[in-house]
Formats: sequence, structure tokens, C-alpha cells
Amino acid sequence: MFQQTGLPTLRTPTLLRRRGSSVSGQIASTHTGALAFLGALIAFFVVACNLRFFQRALPVARGVYRRPPAKAPRLNATFDELFENAAPDGAPSPRHCRFLRDTTLKAVPASCGGVSRDVGWRRLRLPLLVTSLGGAGSWHASLRLRDAGMRVEHERLGRDGSVCWLYAVRDSTQRPYPVPPAAAAVRDYDVRFKKVLHIVRCPTGNVAALSTHRRETLAFAARALALPPPPTEDAGPLSSQFDRSLFRLPPRPAGAARKRRDRWLAFLAD
Repeated sequence: MFQQTGLPTLRTPTLLRRRGSSVSGQIASTHTGALAFLGALIAFFVVACNLRFFQRALPVARGVYRRPPAKAPRLNATFDELFENAAPDGAPSPRHCRFLRDTTLKAVPASCGGVSRDVGWRRLRLPLLVTSLGGAGSWHASLRLRDAGMRVEHERLGRDGSVCWLYAVRDSTQRPYPVPPAAAAVRDYDVRFKKVLHIVRCPTGNVAALSTHRRETLAFAARALALPPPPTEDAGPLSSQFDRSLFRLPPRPAGAARKRRDRWLAFLAD
């Protein structure tokens, strides 16, 4: 029914056909490479974010730490026997015994003899004393020990012991405890601590914190360490901690203030 006309057939030139196929192939390969890189990047982040999960899921060979066997303590060993066994030269010397008995609140070994105490005093033995110099962080240490479940008190006596820098030495009539709660806690008691731990703080921070203490506590520490008393030039007795520290250690002193700061810094550093 239809007759073929003499119109020429439209065909794409060979050069254009080849060029179009090569360009589309390059575009396809570029897209494939970009998608592969993006997929590898996503896989890397998925593995990195879930590394703990893969470590648990995959059987990875790891080294096993084996704690060395501990020596079984004697069931009948007392604290005195353990103390004597830990001593490098056997029994403590008489000077050591006299120091423990008369100057500290540490438990005295049986080899040192009895502990002299006034008539009517009640004997009290506590497991632990954490002590230091004032400003070393005893309040923070008491909080952390209580968080761990130990029944200790700060500048008082608890069931498991005390955290108090004043209890580093034994009080006396010439050297009474300057903090009333700490003094009342040990009054009429023969208190001894089986273990004594000492906190050591960075000297710069300890000196800065010690400069806020009242004059009475600084004088107590000086008498206990056989040091000269605090400088006479001081802030008023009703001054706050910040005012005391600012008066003793001013930031930019000049003239008389610099001499006062040097005297206080020499006392606190000792």
C-alpha cells in the first residue's frame, strides 16, 4: 500500500558514534570509581565506629594476664607480728618505739612494751589513718574513701578510721589540737591506728592552700615539726581564707609587702 520514497536514510556518522560511545564509557567509569571510593569510605567509618562489636564477635587471640600467686597470710598473725616481720632489722629500736609511743598515734608493736596512758582512758584501735600536711587534700580524700564504702570521717573518728592531718602527731598540753571537733573526738581515748597513709601534694599547690589556714593551725604544725613560729605580721583573726592568703602572699608586692611575702613564703615552704 505504501510506496517507498526516494528520501535518504538518516544515519549517525561513524566518527560521532565512536566519540559518543567513548565519552559515555569514561563517564560511566568515573561514576563507578566515585561510588566505589564512597562505599569504601562508608565501610571504613562503620567498622571504626563498631570496632568493639567486631572485637567481641571475631575470635581474636589475645594475651592473658596471670596475676602472680599471693602469699597466704597466717590466720593467727597479729598486726604486731606483721609489723615486726616487715621491719628490715627485726624488732624496732628503742628510739623508734619511743617515737611511736610518745609522738604519733600509730599502733605500737608488742616488742616496744605497753603504751603509757592516763587512768580512765578507753582503749580504741582503728584500722586506718590517712594524714598529711594541712592543705594536701584530706577533705577530698575522705569523700573518695566514703564513696568507696569505707566508714571514715574527716577530722573525726569513724568505724574504719579517720582522715585528718592533725592526727599525724599526738597532742599534748604544750601542743593541743587547734580544731575543736578533732580534739573532742580523741578526748579520754587511747586512740591508735594500725595503718597510716600519708598524702603528698605538689609543693606549689600545698603552700597556696596552707596560706589560707588560721594562725592557730600553722602554729600547731610549727611546734610539731620543731620549726619557728609563724611571722607576727598577719591578717586579722576574723579574716576569711581568701583575705588571709592575699595578705600573706600578695600577687604583686612592693616594698614592705614584698618582705612580708618573703617571710611567709619561707615559713610555709619549710
